[in-house]
Amino acid sequence: MTDEQAQVVICGAGIAGVSAAYALTVEHGLRKVVLVDELPPLSLTSDHSTECYRNWWPGPDDAMVALMNRSIDRLEELARRYGNFFHLNRRGYLYCTADPQRAQQMEQEAAQVAALGAGPLRVHHRGETSTYRPPAAQGFEDAPEGADLLLNSSLIKSISLTYPPASVRCFMCGVPVGSAPSNWACSCCRKAVLTERALCRRGWWGSSAVPVG
Repeated sequence: MTDEQAQVVICGAGIAGVSAAYALTVEHGLRKVVLVDELPPLSLTSDHSTECYRNWWPGPDDAMVALMNRSIDRLEELARRYGNFFHLNRRGYLYCTADPQRAQQMEQEAAQVAALGAGPLRVHHRGETSTYRPPAAQGFEDAPEGADLLLNSSLIKSISLTYPPASVRCFMCGVPVGSAPSNWACSCCRKAVLTERALCRRGWWGSSAVPVG
């Protein structure tokens, strides 16, 4: 490419810039794409990411849900194309609470997110025969969409979590590496103990977090 011509100039070689350059060159056939960055690629904020993702966004409209659904579809396309080289999975986000009022709020939020297009909400009540499917340790194929609201303490015990009376698991999110939460610590960064948790399967979020040593 000559020094005076470029079809596209992308400012920033983080994950967004590199992804845009890949799409333009590999998928759309552009030959003159320039990435401009004073630092090495993926070395500023991208390499500090927890590598989590989710489509759990309770409004005010469906903009974020639609954006993330499309982004997750793209991630899965790339995972299939390259043999899941980057270990995409659907282990999910976990949100939990010991507050009955917060449990009701979780159900309302889950219903709102489901209505915005994040997938169905499955509620598992006390005393019912459970149809809950725990997440697979690896991979994303055949994982359920939507979220699970767990109101059955026996079920919560059975999935080997340090459990409160209610929790929500949303299936349209995941983390590439790591394990299920333990000792109330974030499985991604290990830096917070959560007093409220819920699990969404397309990343990680928690409220009322306190630092741990």
